[in-house]
Amino acid sequence: MPDLKFRVTTQHVRVPAVFPVCFLILIPAASHGLILYPQLLVDHKERTVVPDLRAVPDDTKWRIATHYAAHLAAIYENVFRPVIQNRYDELEQEVWMHMAHFSSEIAKSLTLPVDTARDLAESLRLVTTIVFGPDLKEEILEVGKDGAVIIIRRCPLITGESFSTNGPFHRCMAFTLSSLKKMNPDYSSRFVRAMCMGDRQCEIKIEPDKESQKKPVKINP
Repeated sequence: MPDLKFRVTTQHVRVPAVFPVCFLILIPAASHGLILYPQLLVDHKERTVVPDLRAVPDDTKWRIATHYAAHLAAIYENVFRPVIQNRYDELEQEVWMHMAHFSSEIAKSLTLPVDTARDLAESLRLVTTIVFGPDLKEEILEVGKDGAVIIIRRCPLITGESFSTNGPFHRCMAFTLSSLKKMNPDYSSRFVRAMCMGDRQCEIKIEPDKESQKKPVKINP
């Protein structure tokens, strides 16, 4: 389980003298520490301080949700790998391949373009940012006639964590490559570099699938 460091950001909040209490909201920082933001939420009728979801900015709620999602996999690994042992990577990859189905559904529901390698790269970047949060930093490079490379410079699955297994790479590879294939089966993808394997950045190359191009085109009568 990652060692979370706590730090406090102090903000001056004007409050009536009768209500000196503040409601504290914990949100993850980009460094995966926690920041305490004071929010005064007063029910004047009951004269008590109460939490209100509407008072929490959407960006803050997004960061909290994705922070938990990003760390849940590492927590599961710490708990279950000693029990399952050698089969853990195989079973976990199955889970992340199933999760890739949901990323494809997100792309469809948002009518994201998937017709070219560049389209696929941009659409996957949007979906993964929604799922894993704004701490994910990526850029897209167009390569050749119909190729693209996703470059990941910061990843919430590994930022601020220490790990002694290849778990982050196995789950990311299963999720990313399966997501791209489900979005458009006529394209293939592969990891060229991976930060969790010691590289400076991640690079995922997308190009037309040669096997798909060999298949005859079906013509409806």
